[in-house]
Amino acid sequence: SRPKRWWTFAATVAMLVVILAVSLSLALVPRARSGSQSPGDAQPTTPVNTTDAALDTTTCDNKPHNLIRRQVLAIAAMQSTVFIFGRGRDSNIWYRSGSISEVSTGNSITSTASWNNSWIQLTNNESTFSGPPSAVSWQNSKLSVFAPQTHLSNISTAIYTLTAGNRFSDWSNLGAAAGSPVALCTLPAGATSGNFVVTPVDRIDQWIVDSSALDIRHNVWDQSTGEFYSQRHSGEWMNDLLRPSASMPALLCHKQDPLHILLMYENGTDGLLLRYYLGQPTGGWSPAWVDLGGTFRGDPVAVDVEGGSAFHFFGIGADGQMYTFKWSNNTRVKKGDDAAYQPQLVSLGGNFSSVPSAVVSQVGNDVEQVDVVARGADGVIKHKAFRHGSWGQEWEDLDLGEGVEVSSAPLVSRYTDPVGNVNRTALAVIDGDNRLRFASWVTSSSPSWRELGNWTDAGGNLTAQSMCM
Repeated sequence: SRPKRWWTFAATVAMLVVILAVSLSLALVPRARSGSQSPGDAQPTTPVNTTDAALDTTTCDNKPHNLIRRQVLAIAAMQSTVFIFGRGRDSNIWYRSGSISEVSTGNSITSTASWNNSWIQLTNNESTFSGPPSAVSWQNSKLSVFAPQTHLSNISTAIYTLTAGNRFSDWSNLGAAAGSPVALCTLPAGATSGNFVVTPVDRIDQWIVDSSALDIRHNVWDQSTGEFYSQRHSGEWMNDLLRPSASMPALLCHKQDPLHILLMYENGTDGLLLRYYLGQPTGGWSPAWVDLGGTFRGDPVAVDVEGGSAFHFFGIGADGQMYTFKWSNNTRVKKGDDAAYQPQLVSLGGNFSSVPSAVVSQVGNDVEQVDVVARGADGVIKHKAFRHGSWGQEWEDLDLGEGVEVSSAPLVSRYTDPVGNVNRTALAVIDGDNRLRFASWVTSSSPSWRELGNWTDAGGNLTAQSMCM
């Protein structure tokens, strides 16, 4: 046989040296533990795809619903502390918490976030995460976060409890093969249907799209056992809504009928569908889906108004415009009357590249204001307000500062300040450098947000990628 040339041998030795050096460097990378302090700005320790999957048609098979930025952040507040959750570019779930401090200057109040810590990683020893987190506070002392695992797409949950040392539990596996993030709502304590008490305490309801059948699956907290339904049924979720969905559902939960209202975009038509639930023993799910028409992208958004007797829907149409309608629940409490009320979709105009986010505030005696935001096709956050029965004429731009790009869907939320004032607004978004930008302010009587908010750089190394559906 031919003798090997000297440079072939040298190249082989050089390659082995490189491999050994890389192996040693990886072995020395520290792994964050659940609840431990970790630098949110640190580079991820595993390779990441820096392409925005919200616009990556190769990753998402060019499905229309994936050509828009979905929500990737979650905010939950508990006893005046605000928690913000996101998925890192290392595919782990990270959070940061803090309080909102306010300073009065003349006739105005300046609101600023005071962060309690650096970004903290909620490590899951079983798996990383394939989708963004969802979070909710409940029963006055609990805060739960949910996210789909990379392994088998099972849903995991971690619970933060004040009575357990102000810390998060380890992740628990709730089963299900999730094809979407988790949609959450809380059924309030004392929820009733007629004379029937549905739940004596706050109850979390979770909803996902099944990854195979694409129908809606439902899970619920069982107060009598202190577990979720799926934990007592071998990881199975309830599947009483057998209709394929192209979107993460939007959910509303109420203290009186209808206890649940669910909206989704139908798989195949992209039209908006609605179904509602009347409490037992008199009810159940409405007999058929209400077809509200339209052709939509991304996921629907809905917010309650008028004490839960009505709600506003928001969605991005196939033409890039935002559409809305107001639905009155008072006409929905009896089955069989769905044909009597068909709201008309109203265009709010605009040209958007993300799903909406909306919040409702009390801005005066019996005066409610609905505010909605979304990322425009030009990469700027747009805002519009609904007040006194009408919408503002034009979309206004919200400037984060010179040179700051917006890469994710914005998330708006309402929180309570340390002394119990509820008319406080928070807005969060991921910028072009994968860092969290955060602003908060006292809700004012002005429908404009252009001059409100004190934008801060909250750091982090977060991804704007959601899940392909």
